[in-house]
Amino acid sequence: METIRIVKGELRVPVEIFVAWGQPRSLAVRCDSGSVLVHVPMRRVLIDRARWIISSIRTSRARFLRVDLVEDCAVFDLGRLRMADGSYLIANYHPLYFLMGQRPEKITNDSVDRGNANAKFWREVEKYHEHLPLAKQDEEAHEISQLLVSKVRALAGEPKSILELGCGAGRNLLYIGNAFPDAKVQGIDINPAGITSREMPENVTIRQGDILNLDWEALGDFDVIFTAGFLMHINHNDVRNLMMSVHRHSKFHLHFELHGPSFEWDYHRYPRSYRKLMNEIGLPQLEYAIFARHKVYSYGLSSSFAHALLTSSSLANQ
Repeated sequence: METIRIVKGELRVPVEIFVAWGQPRSLAVRCDSGSVLVHVPMRRVLIDRARWIISSIRTSRARFLRVDLVEDCAVFDLGRLRMADGSYLIANYHPLYFLMGQRPEKITNDSVDRGNANAKFWREVEKYHEHLPLAKQDEEAHEISQLLVSKVRALAGEPKSILELGCGAGRNLLYIGNAFPDAKVQGIDINPAGITSREMPENVTIRQGDILNLDWEALGDFDVIFTAGFLMHINHNDVRNLMMSVHRHSKFHLHFELHGPSFEWDYHRYPRSYRKLMNEIGLPQLEYAIFARHKVYSYGLSSSFAHALLTSSSLANQ
């Protein structure tokens, strides 16, 4: 249990926190011109029971909340904060967002509303790292793309049709397209920024689309469908139907996703055990590898969260 201190009024409010990347020595909060700035000496922070944060902000009459990343001077907003009535205040990667006043957008627990809110966010976000020009993306991200190439080859040999869901700017597709020049490689992303890349091989096409509302019959079947860091942005209610659609329309599928305790981390991320999920919806697994402390594939996460690689095949049902 940590405590935060609001300077004006010396209010102390208990907050349960979990830090995803690194352990903080303190979580400092100060009021400044009606703002509350949360300074943390790490890149990302999860605050459980964030309603305590909201109640403290109400008491201090603050109207904004911002998370400053001290390490690289970037800004990361907490994301999705749950209110006492069960609704959520919506945040994004913008440096500041309204918590109180100005009719803040609320999303209920209803899956449709939450799915629409997610879709709206990813359509509009432009500076998310997966949408940056490929040369500006992390070296570790490029190594993960190479891992996916090797796993696709080990899983399916020389596939003739490959689809990536949530492809961003197409970094993975660049590697996949070059590795399998005879394959028809496609990518779908909800953000139009993802379809502007001119670096793709001729056998790669990227189009805009809402993956939760795809016309799978028109899209057709694929030898391989894969995701990388995409399913972790899909809420728990929607991911089940999506996984079953992927299974029905591919011979093989693989997913490089966030593994960890299943709960709503923040507005954008849903860690989960994909082994448990596959068992619950009755789909077979070929492999489930968890990269807890790999220098690249764990991608800087703590021991409580890791990336995992899941592979499956519809051929196992035949």
